[in-house]
Amino acid sequence: MSRPVKFTAPAPRHVRSSFDLTPEETRGVVDLALRLKRDRAAGVDQRYLPGKVLGLVFEKPSLRTRVSFEAAIAHLGGACIFLTGKEVGLGERETVADFAGVMSGYVDALAIRTFAQSRVDELAAASAKPVINALSDRDHPCQALGDLATVLEHFGRLDGIRIAFVGTRTTCRNHWRRRRGIAASNSRWRRRRRTNSTTSSWRGSRRRAGPARSA
Repeated sequence: MSRPVKFTAPAPRHVRSSFDLTPEETRGVVDLALRLKRDRAAGVDQRYLPGKVLGLVFEKPSLRTRVSFEAAIAHLGGACIFLTGKEVGLGERETVADFAGVMSGYVDALAIRTFAQSRVDELAAASAKPVINALSDRDHPCQALGDLATVLEHFGRLDGIRIAFVGTRTTCRNHWRRRRGIAASNSRWRRRRRTNSTTSSWRGSRRRAGPARSA
């Protein structure tokens, strides 16, 4: 008697950080987002994901990130399940591995907004479905994509644009590195970080875009 054939599902593609997408993929996502925006304004039916379910797990509160995810999946014909950190008890009532296993059986993708990047990485390692970082202490890749879309929509290009950034360095640092990675080498940018007593500033020189890195 022959043994039953075992089928192995392909590993899911995660977006744990801004560096999980190559510069070409990042530009492709931004271009697609702007096309969907234009099509929606023109009344084009955008139900490309009927029957798909997005799971949202937010250990940190949010307004724009939550609304944008829920509105997007609804516009695409899918549905959303929202869970707060208290409801899940991730790492307390439920181990990350157990939670990933349960959610993988119900949803088609999972977005997590949390305090530590290690939580995103651990969830992605245990999940059979794609995991999206909706904010951690190290990165905010969805914000990066939104920023790039705004620049491209208003200026029509990403190269040769001067960017001034004012704010905290932690979650925005990596996504601005990604922004520089897909722009042309003559892009220049300036970032300011305000501390308790001083304000520091950095100016990036003209550099060639380097290879994508994994965080």
